[in-house]
Amino acid sequence: MNTYTIGTEIFLTANFSNGDNPTAPSVITCKIKLPNNKIIDLSSNLSTPATGVYVTTFVPSWIGIYTYEWIASGNVNIVANGQLEVIGEMF
Repeated sequence: MNTYTIGTEIFLTANFSNGDNPTAPSVITCKIKLPNNKIIDLSSNLSTPATGVYVTTFVPSWIGIYTYEWIASGNVNIVANGQLEVIGEMF
């Protein structure tokens, strides 16, 4: 699990492929669950720097554990999720 400092921009990246071939899903969403259990849809902020590669950003305002989920559908059907931790400022 990666750890970040509160207020720092965080980049979330997902790579989708069909076998060894990078693939652009027909539909893709990314949501993040905050430590207070609120869910935010980050899908409107997606960029695609390369085929099958999706990036979104957010700036955390809560200390704690965040859970994020990427959902791809269409020609590629995948659900991938992960967690990250946000801590207070060190100094």
